[in-house]
Amino acid sequence: MALNITFIKSMFRKSFLILFFGSLAIFAERELTLLKEDMAVIDSRAHDRIDASKIIIEDESLNQYLKQVVLKLHNNDYQQAENFSIKVYSSAALNAFSKSDGTIYICLPILGMIDNEAQLAFLLAHEMTHWSQNHHMEMKYELHTQALKAAQSQIAGSIFGVSGAGSQSAQIALSGFSKKHEHEADSIALAMVSLSGYNPWAAKEFFMTMYTWLKHKEKKRVAKYATHPKLMKRYKACKNRIINNNTDTTSGEIGKDSYHSVLQPYHIKIAELLLQSNSVYELHAMAIQKSNTDYTSPKWRYLRGKLLEVYFAKDSFSVARKELHSAAHDTFPIVQSFRDLGWLYLKNGKTDSASLYFNEYLQANQSAKDAELIRYYLGQM
Repeated sequence: MALNITFIKSMFRKSFLILFFGSLAIFAERELTLLKEDMAVIDSRAHDRIDASKIIIEDESLNQYLKQVVLKLHNNDYQQAENFSIKVYSSAALNAFSKSDGTIYICLPILGMIDNEAQLAFLLAHEMTHWSQNHHMEMKYELHTQALKAAQSQIAGSIFGVSGAGSQSAQIALSGFSKKHEHEADSIALAMVSLSGYNPWAAKEFFMTMYTWLKHKEKKRVAKYATHPKLMKRYKACKNRIINNNTDTTSGEIGKDSYHSVLQPYHIKIAELLLQSNSVYELHAMAIQKSNTDYTSPKWRYLRGKLLEVYFAKDSFSVARKELHSAAHDTFPIVQSFRDLGWLYLKNGKTDSASLYFNEYLQANQSAKDAELIRYYLGQM
C-alpha cells in the first residue's frame, strides 16, 4: 500500500511538471515568435490604420514648418533630421506619440493647446528621444518578459487555486518601466531645447498647459497602472532640473508669432475637435486664460462663448458675453450668437438685454426653427 502511495505521489509530481513546463513552453514559443517580428512591420500596420482613416492633414506649409523645427533641434544636421517624419492628424483624441521608424504623430488639438514654437520643440524633442534611446524596442522586450512572468504565475495559480496576481504585477511592472522612459525623454528633450536656442522655461510651461487641460482626466486614472507619470509631477521635475542646472531662462527663442501664424487656418477646426472630445473643463480653462489671445474668427469665439454659456454661465458670465458679443458683431456675424446672448442675459436675470438680443435674432432669422420659443419668452418678460 505504501508503495502505491509513493508511486501515485511520484506520478502526480511528474504530471504537474509536464503540465507546468509544457504550458510554459507553448506560451514562451508564441511570445518569442512575436518578439522576432520586425518592428518596422508592426509600425507599418499602425501607419496603415491611421492613414486609412483619412485623418492625416496634408498641408505643405505646416509640414515644412514642423521639419524646420526638427532641423533646428538637430543644429541643422540634415542627415539626423531626416530620421524623422512628422504627421499631424485630425482627431478629437488628445494624443502625441512616436513609432520605432521615426514617425511622430501629433493630434491637431494639442497644437491648439500649446502656446509657442519653443513648447512645440519640446514636444517634438521628447518624441524624438523615444526613438534615439531605443525605447520602443526596450518596451516591446519588457512587454514580452512581463507577459511570460504573468503566464508562469497564472499557470501556477490555476493549479494552486490563486488567480490574477501575475497579470496585475505585470501591469504594475510595465507601468514603472514606461514611466522611466518618459522621465528620461523629458530630461533629454529639455537639454535638446536649450542647446538648440529655445528658451528652456517653455518646457516647464508645456507641462503646466497640458496639466491645465487634462487635470480632470488625470483624476480618473489608476496611477499604479498608468504608462505616464502625472503631468504635475513631470512639471515639477522639469522645473527642478532647470533650477538645479542653473539653466539660463532669460534668453532663447519663444516663437509665439510664427507659431500662431502657421496654425491660424486651423483655429476653428481645433475648437470643433475639442468640443467633440467633450473637453468642457479644458475649454473653460482656455477661455479664461486665453481670452485676450488674438483668436479673432467669429466661429472660434462663438464656440468658446457657447460652451461657457451652456456650462459655466454663472461663473464665467463676463467671458462668455465677450466671446459671444464678438461673434455677433463681426463683419460676418454668427447669427446664433444673438440668440445665445439672449439666453445668457436671461439666465443672469438681465431681461432688458435679453429682450434686445432675442429681437435682433428674430430680425436676422425670421424662419428660425426656435422662433416660436423665442417669441414665447419675449412675451413672458
